[in-house]
Amino acid sequence: MRLVHRRLLDTNPLLSNASELQRLTQEKTLKDVAELLPSMFVGLDVNVRFHNITDFEYTVACAAFDMLDIALVHGWLLDDQDDATMKVVGNKSYNELIERLVDYRGVLMTEEANEKAATETETETEKQGDTENSSDSSPMEEEVKPAAAALPSPLVAQMAGFQNLSIDINSALASASGAAGSPNSMTSMTSPKKSPSQQTVRTMMKERHISDADALDTATTLLEEGPILEEFFNSTASQLTYYGLVKLHEGLRERQLCVFFRNNHFSTLFKVKAAVVDVAVPRRI
Repeated sequence: MRLVHRRLLDTNPLLSNASELQRLTQEKTLKDVAELLPSMFVGLDVNVRFHNITDFEYTVACAAFDMLDIALVHGWLLDDQDDATMKVVGNKSYNELIERLVDYRGVLMTEEANEKAATETETETEKQGDTENSSDSSPMEEEVKPAAAALPSPLVAQMAGFQNLSIDINSALASASGAAGSPNSMTSMTSPKKSPSQQTVRTMMKERHISDADALDTATTLLEEGPILEEFFNSTASQLTYYGLVKLHEGLRERQLCVFFRNNHFSTLFKVKAAVVDVAVPRRI
């Protein structure tokens, strides 16, 4: 680490003909990078963007590579022909997109909770209605039975048939309403709705302290963009795309040494004879 610190000072001599602001900026950057060097033993925190192999959110970690004149690259690039994903991703960084994805899943959870509560309320209401109907029908049956007993036997048989028919209808209605109110009969929300429920909008208003219109717009946007973000992260879980690999070969110079970020790890790459080789584990990428 002492050699790295010495290299840092040798390659960044103090500016003699620069303004006071430039000198102070250089001194501050050198100090910050020097304080960061010990953390390289355990790792660095970098935040990628998805449009260029050198596209990172600029932090002190990136400044360390710049001041050592070492390129920091990645291949987690979005194909610019994918218009739908390009529109959602924009110039956002990885951290910003993850925040959007978390917000989207939060809206989905709220939607599912609201739908479940509505289903349970509907089921309870139907059960209460069935109970009232069954209690109302009992006195009528009791009144019909004595009258039927005084009738001739053929009429008694017919009335008994009517009673049985009435009972069958009621039981059929009860079973049908029970099936309609069963949670298992409800179709689960496998695909997100593009229009949020009023309960979701009110929840977002309370949590974020925003207006009704802003909450509706935010929730609608999340429901539209969330599935696209999920598809993007799922399809690029290796943090290397074919488009990014092509751009790595195009963007690196012959015999250029660089640091390659992928899968939250750093590797050393070297381009020789048009091939990009991982120095730590000699193989082409």
